[in-house]
Amino acid sequence: ADPGSRADAGAETDAAGETGARVYLHFSERESADRLFPILRAEGLSPVLATDRYHVLDDASAGKVDVLVVDASSAEESAFSLCRLLRDSFSPVQLPMLLVADCLDDLAVERGCAAGFNDFLTRPFEANALALRVGSLARLSEASSRNESLARSESEKNAFLYFLTHNVNTPLTVLINRVRELEREGVPFSVTHEFDDIQACAREINDIVQNVLVSFRLSDGRQTLWL
Repeated sequence: ADPGSRADAGAETDAAGETGARVYLHFSERESADRLFPILRAEGLSPVLATDRYHVLDDASAGKVDVLVVDASSAEESAFSLCRLLRDSFSPVQLPMLLVADCLDDLAVERGCAAGFNDFLTRPFEANALALRVGSLARLSEASSRNESLARSESEKNAFLYFLTHNVNTPLTVLINRVRELEREGVPFSVTHEFDDIQACAREINDIVQNVLVSFRLSDGRQTLWL
């Protein structure tokens, strides 16, 4: 089987029982990547070998890649073009990338920065050094995922509150107008206490709804707060 296929890589990861950040190694040779697998696993990471750049792009689009490590010596120009393609869809915190190379001159560093790599590592290097850098990038990706999750939760909460307040506001307005009509017409003495309770509750609910609506208008710039 092709060692770079997603099925092969996925089976290897699942067999190891790993649940940490998914680190894709875009290496053309399995032997080079295999030496790094135990070190990365020891850091609580889930390494996956992906020799095919299209598999990397597909899995990244599906949200399966947390950190990408690219071997420039084996990927060559593909290393930079792959990073540029991914940067069109993912920011450096959403998908951190590390470039590994035999030797980086000033031009290569500039190309790597322009392509969007987060970090660089040159051979020879200690495997632990790579694991530490990848671990740091994985935490960056994890923090980005948490922030996105919180942002989605906040957006969903606001959408729900906005829907709720607008749907409550219409019947509440009808209720308040009816209470005012009854007040003008005169309320029988026998139900005065009950009427006062209804009137007070309607005003309290209206205050809550209007405060929520004002907060939405302030947040999206439709209303300005003057002090």
